[in-house]
Amino acid sequence: MAKKSCPLKLGWGVTAMTLTFFGCMPIAQDPKAVVGNAKIVMGLSGWQPEQPGWCPVFAIRFFDNDAKVATLGPKGINIWDAKTGQPLAAFALEDVFGGTFSTNCHYGVQIVKAREVVIQSLKGAPQQTILRPDCHSIICAAVSEDGERVLIGGREKDATSEIPTGYLGMWDVRNQKELQTFVGHVSPVSNVKFCPDGKHVVSSSFDKTLRLWAIESGIEIRRNDEKPYVSSQGARSPIAFSRAGKQFFVGRTLWDFEAWKPGRRLQATESDTWSAPVDYCFSPSGSTVASAGLDGYIRIWDLATFRELARFPCHANLASALCVDFSSDGKYLAAGGSGTILGFDSSKERAVNDRFGARIWQIEKHHK
Repeated sequence: MAKKSCPLKLGWGVTAMTLTFFGCMPIAQDPKAVVGNAKIVMGLSGWQPEQPGWCPVFAIRFFDNDAKVATLGPKGINIWDAKTGQPLAAFALEDVFGGTFSTNCHYGVQIVKAREVVIQSLKGAPQQTILRPDCHSIICAAVSEDGERVLIGGREKDATSEIPTGYLGMWDVRNQKELQTFVGHVSPVSNVKFCPDGKHVVSSSFDKTLRLWAIESGIEIRRNDEKPYVSSQGARSPIAFSRAGKQFFVGRTLWDFEAWKPGRRLQATESDTWSAPVDYCFSPSGSTVASAGLDGYIRIWDLATFRELARFPCHANLASALCVDFSSDGKYLAAGGSGTILGFDSSKERAVNDRFGARIWQIEKHHK
């Protein structure tokens, strides 16, 4: 891939500094806001001429021994060649506003119009299954590694109540039937995950609680009502497990799963304030974690010191970063976000777009 380097003039007449990178548009950066070194090696474009600047990516995952990258956005799931950036496959779907992938990326689960969940197989013969739970609205979902079970969370269907309650159910994908309900959240469920031990489910809610459930019985085992440990921003904070499954992040706090106790919190550097993280990914070594923030930055944190090692923008205009993933060898980091219009070039009277909904970075050895 050929190198490209050029200044980019923003609509308010400022010529931004330029990064030299491979095969992508230049990224405007505030040099004081960038920490550490990360080289962009590829852009994955979801940009469409009829929808300038609209190429958000809600979820991203390396798979097939890092040979491929899967992205999930409002138009469905796309598969990319991780070395060339070329599209390999597309599973088109309309009106997707959220979703995620199984840990092994063999399945993707997409939320459509807040009314149905679509499970898409990404390995072997393409197969699509649609689930329509009898609830008011769907907010979150998760799919097991074998694709046989799906967790669906949201708002319960209760027309008689003035205060919306939470819905959380586990579904059999093959038979399209609800297997289990987890009753207890008094507000809509905002996030849900299968625990790596295969025996439990963890969920968060707008009721500001974090709860642990037994999969087979549906019984609530543990709960935390300490508001500071759950997101102060509507409880939409991510739930992300370490690869060994012994720890997990909620909001900015690292929890011990077995002890069910909150530990240390990630700290901003000096006087810097950073927006709430919406996704995390632990590095393969477990020594660092990457976060995607609503302020548009990808950050890499040292889990020994809980300090920031690196910080760089996901998009040219600092539009929200929404998802992040490490490659299995820890050498690369993929991230995506809202990817909206960068600005307006008054000299050419046209919008300047960041066409890449997702990018891949090569990161420094000590960040892995």
